[in-house]
Amino acid sequence: MTNQSSLSRHKTNISNPDMEVLLKKSGFAVRGNRADCAFCKGTAKATVSWNSEVAHCHRCHWSGNARTLSRKLGFAVSPETAAHREARVKAEEFSTWINSKHRIISDRYRVLGRKAQLAKEVLKQFSDCDPAWTALATFYNEESRLTASLETLSFEKTPEWLESQATPVGLFKEWETQNAVR
Repeated sequence: MTNQSSLSRHKTNISNPDMEVLLKKSGFAVRGNRADCAFCKGTAKATVSWNSEVAHCHRCHWSGNARTLSRKLGFAVSPETAAHREARVKAEEFSTWINSKHRIISDRYRVLGRKAQLAKEVLKQFSDCDPAWTALATFYNEESRLTASLETLSFEKTPEWLESQATPVGLFKEWETQNAVR
């Protein structure tokens, strides 16, 4: 399907515009998930990175999203519905929550791991150092819980002791339930 026929299909109303087609129609030379900027002067190539929603030139700092490019090209764009906006905001809040929990757990794991490494070095010299033994014990006691938490947040492999695999939907429902209580 050519760019023109792909765009023609959406001329009356675009609810989910195709960023690649919009970039090409706007004069960008698209190469994979990169493009040559239509606004930059000079010979730099592939300065624009893009995904399905946004594009950004790392040279001239132009940026745009699919909706603004659609409007600029004269295509009608469906307004975002209240339900869609609410779902998008909720998904963004959930993603922010996941990232913050991941950061907190990763930081805790890193701190305890560093203390455990230092404790091992200390114990080579002073085998009766109680604070070093405590640091090592703390790391080993928390390591499996922290690892399982990180695996759950990233939806990686399921630890064998879990009854079912963590899924984004399941974790989202749990997050939603906890946030409704607040």
